[in-house]
Amino acid sequence: MKVAVIHKVKAIDDETFNFLAKYEPKFSEENEVQRAINSFTILWMIFEQYFFDKNPPPHTSQSDQITNIVKKWSSSNPLIDNFWTTELLYFKNRYIKTNGGTTDYFRKLQLSSEYYKTYVKKVLSGESNAPKDILTALLYIILRFRNNLLHGTKWPSGMDQKENFDTCSSLLRSCLERFKYNAETN
Repeated sequence: MKVAVIHKVKAIDDETFNFLAKYEPKFSEENEVQRAINSFTILWMIFEQYFFDKNPPPHTSQSDQITNIVKKWSSSNPLIDNFWTTELLYFKNRYIKTNGGTTDYFRKLQLSSEYYKTYVKKVLSGESNAPKDILTALLYIILRFRNNLLHGTKWPSGMDQKENFDTCSSLLRSCLERFKYNAETN
């Protein structure tokens, strides 16, 4: 078993810090948001490396790959322990109003089609309680955070996204532990 050595490191290197201080001052202060984003980015990279098809069939989206990944996981493990309860509650509170409608944050996720909007809304509103659907919807949300972060749409929000990225990272860690690392030891 590998033993983790924990080092406290800066969220960004000195050159990047100086660049940001000069051109994008709101990003130049090291803070917990940067650490959350860095953690999320690394975890997503590892998640994608282990679970995404390196050569998917033509016209296979990342959302399609998530659907296939969860289908594969659920066929070998019935997903009965609801290890995603905390993350599901967080996203329900963020995206679903008490009257069942969606919040403005839901629109800002920029889900790619009506199909995905409906799918995620049904899960978050409790209309669909199938474990496979829940995990798939949560991973669709995380994929949108990844895409929105890397394509710049998180910038206008002032980068006040720490809790969002911490929640995404939590589920990614759970999936990696359950379906990659623990699967290797069983």
